Amino acid sequence: MTWSTDALWLGPAIAARLREQLPALRTAEVMDDLTPDAYPKQLPAAVAMLQDLRPQGSDGRVSTALVEADWLAVLVGDSRRADRDAQRAAAGPLISQAVRALHGWTPPGCARPMSWVPGAPRPYFTRNFTAYPLLLRTAFTTRSEPGLPALT
Repeated sequence: MTWSTDALWLGPAIAARLREQLPALRTAEVMDDLTPDAYPKQLPAAVAMLQDLRPQGSDGRVSTALVEADWLAVLVGDSRRADRDAQRAAAGPLISQAVRALHGWTPPGCARPMSWVPGAPRPYFTRNFTAYPLLLRTAFTTRSEPGLPALT
């Protein structure tokens, strides 16, 4: 799948990559938001979430545009454990593995490999889960179909 058929195709690709590369995850999915009521129930988990899409230099007169895509890969651990050291011990390796799995990986249909960049939200903690967001950036080229107006 690519931009031409699904503008959010990268989310499932990121989730699949994390499932494949981090065997300790119980699930990896795409979500719009994490809240105390809406989070993966099988932990540890990974969530891919769109952060931003930015067209670079498209002026409407051309049929292609480079688009930078920022995605959050959020590792979600169980906060219900009484042993905080065990929580840290479980989360630390997953964070390292997620960075290794995604930084430098070129998703299908992308023009550049993903890079781990600054700007992710701070980790956040709830009674049920702890979330560790990683911000990753890649780029892809959009192309309008022949006979359709140029991209704007």
